[in-house]
Amino acid sequence: VSPWIIGFRLVSSSGEPFEESCGDVFSTVKDAINEWCTKMNIEQGERTDAEMLEYISEYEYDDLDTYFYINEFTFG
Repeated sequence: VSPWIIGFRLVSSSGEPFEESCGDVFSTVKDAINEWCTKMNIEQGERTDAEMLEYISEYEYDDLDTYFYINEFTFG
């Protein structure tokens, strides 16, 4: 892995229980997943990070204006 590769995870969210955000930055996918799990009071359990990313993206909130998007960016 090149030392010049930079990666980060950008989270956009809105609605309860999330704060309005258009750019919270997390160092790892795991950190972003943990934030979602904490806010939603849902445990990751045996699911892998990839499975959790799919679970979060497909999660249906009570309010249509609620969302939590995890976007990964890598530069290098």
